[in-house]
Amino acid sequence: MPFFSKFPVLIFFLSILGLVSAQGKEPPKDNDSERQTFRLDVNLVTIGVRVTDRKSREVRGLTAGEFSIYEEGKLQRLSFFSEEEQPVSLVILLDKSGSMGESGKMGQAKVAALSLLGAGHAMNEICYMTFHHEVFRVVDFTADREHVRAAVNNTFGERGGSSPYDGIVEALNQLSRAKHSRQALVMITDGADQHSGHNLDEVIQAVQVSQAQVYLIGYFSPAEDEIFRRSGKTVTLISGQEIDNPRFVFKRLAEESGAECFFPKSESDLKQAIETIVRDLQHQYTLAYYQSQSNRDPGYRHIKVRISRGGVRVRARNGYRLSDSPEEMARRLKTAAVEQSSGQTSQLRVRPFESKVEQKDGRVIYREDFSSSTSGWPNKAGFSYDQGEYHISEEGTIAANGPWLTNIRAHVTVQLKTGESKGNKRQEIVTIGTPGSAGLSPIQGGEPLPGAGPVFRLNERGYYAFLISPFSGSPHLYFKLIRKDIHSNKTIDILPWTPGSVPQLSQTEQKKLSVTCQGDFIQLYVNDQLAATVHEETLKDGIIGMVLFGKGHAIFDDLVVEEIQ
Repeated sequence: MPFFSKFPVLIFFLSILGLVSAQGKEPPKDNDSERQTFRLDVNLVTIGVRVTDRKSREVRGLTAGEFSIYEEGKLQRLSFFSEEEQPVSLVILLDKSGSMGESGKMGQAKVAALSLLGAGHAMNEICYMTFHHEVFRVVDFTADREHVRAAVNNTFGERGGSSPYDGIVEALNQLSRAKHSRQALVMITDGADQHSGHNLDEVIQAVQVSQAQVYLIGYFSPAEDEIFRRSGKTVTLISGQEIDNPRFVFKRLAEESGAECFFPKSESDLKQAIETIVRDLQHQYTLAYYQSQSNRDPGYRHIKVRISRGGVRVRARNGYRLSDSPEEMARRLKTAAVEQSSGQTSQLRVRPFESKVEQKDGRVIYREDFSSSTSGWPNKAGFSYDQGEYHISEEGTIAANGPWLTNIRAHVTVQLKTGESKGNKRQEIVTIGTPGSAGLSPIQGGEPLPGAGPVFRLNERGYYAFLISPFSGSPHLYFKLIRKDIHSNKTIDILPWTPGSVPQLSQTEQKKLSVTCQGDFIQLYVNDQLAATVHEETLKDGIIGMVLFGKGHAIFDDLVVEEIQ
C-alpha cells in the first residue's frame, strides 16, 4: 500500500469528553474548567499553537476570543479551544549509525531520549524507532514507559550510513495509526541524509499530510556544522555527490509542522533542547476549526494564526495538505513503504545504482559499465559519463556510489593521462613515501606524482585509495595505498609509492586494478598480479568509488564489486 494512503488527512471529528460542540453552536467557553481532549476522526483541522513574549517566555491565560485562524486568507470559525495539556502520541527516532557510537554521542542521545519518557501527559503513548541506512520500529505505540526505557538503553551504534529522510517518513507512517490527535516526532541525529530512498520533496509532502509536529535535533560535529553554516541549500560530499544541507532541511520541516529544530554544540545544549521540546508540548494551545466542505480538491492549504494581544509571537504550522486518492498519491510520489513483521521497514523506491545490483547465492554483486548516466554517479563539471566510460578531470576529487558493503572483491580498469586538470579545485595532498627499490624518487619536476584508482570502504570516517602512477625514467608502474582520515583531514601512507612488477603504462593504456578486503586483510592486484598484502583495521565498511590526485585526467570502466561472505 502506498505510504501516503495510510496517513490520516489533517482533519478530525470533534469528540470532547463531557462537552459536545458542532457547527452552528458556540465554541467552548474560556472558563470551562473541565479538561477537554480529542478523539481522532475526519472533519476538523487542529493546530498546536505556541505563544511567547519578546523574551521567549510562555504566554498563558489567553482566551479563545483573542485567536483568529485564516485558511487561504479566509477567517475560519473556531470550533475548539483549550490551553490544557493534551495527551500526545510521540515517536522518538534515534540515529544509531556508526558515527553516533564512535563520537560518543550515542550515550548522550539515549539520555536525551529517556528524559522525554519521564515528562508529559500521563496518557501519552510512545513509539520508539531507530535508523542507520535502514529504519527499524523497535517498540510499537505503548503507554508502558519502562518497556521503551529498556529498548533505549539497549540501543548501540552500528556500522552503516544515515537515512534520516526514510526515518522521518516511516515515523509519520507509524503516527498514522496513533490514537491521539496531538502528535509529535522527535528525531536526534548527527549527520546529513546520504542513503535514503525518499527525497526531500517526498518528506515535505509527508509532513504536510501528517498532523504531527516534527522536532529535529542535529547534533553535528563542529567541523561539519561549520560547513553546513557556510554552505547554501546543498553541500558537496567528499564522494562528489550533492546532498541537501540539513540546516536548511530541518528548519523547513520544523516550520512546516509548527515545531522547532535545534543544533546543540554540547551535551548541555542537547539537554536544553529536550527541555524546550517538553515544555513546548505541555504548554501549547490547541485550536480547531471545520475545514470547508465547498473545496475538497487535493492540494496544500495555507494557515495563518493571529492573536489580538500585542507584544507576543505566535508559532503554528504553515498549513496542511489534503490527501489524494491512494492511486494518485502513489503515481505522484512513486514510492511506498512496507511494514515487515520483524518491525524493520524497507523502501520500495529504487535508488539509481540499484539497477546495477544483483543477488547471487545470497551475495550482493554490483556491476557498472557506465553506459547510462542515470546510474547515480556524479555527472557535473569535472565528472562525466562518456561512451561507456567514466571520466574524472578535476584534481583532488572523488566520485563514489553503490551499495554499502563490508567484505568485498572489486576491480576496475583505469587509464591515467597526466597533464593539466580541469577546474580550480585545490589539490589534495598525497604524502610522498620513501623511494622504491629502483632508487628513483616518485617526484616529477618537484611535484608529487599524479595518481588515480579505486576508493573503497568510504564512510563517514574516511576511505582507502589504491593509486597507480607513471614515472618517467622507470620501466615499472608505481602504486600506492593510502588512508584518508576525514575528521583530521590527514592522508596516511599505508604503502608508499612502490615500483611494481607490471610494466609502465602509456597515456592510452588501461590497467586493471583489483582489491580484496576481508576483515583487516587487504590484497592489491595490478592486471591480476598480486602487488601487495597489508593488514589494516581502521575502516570496516563503506561504499566504492574512484579518485584522481594531482594534475591529470582519469578514465574508469568495467567496475565490479562482489560481496564476500
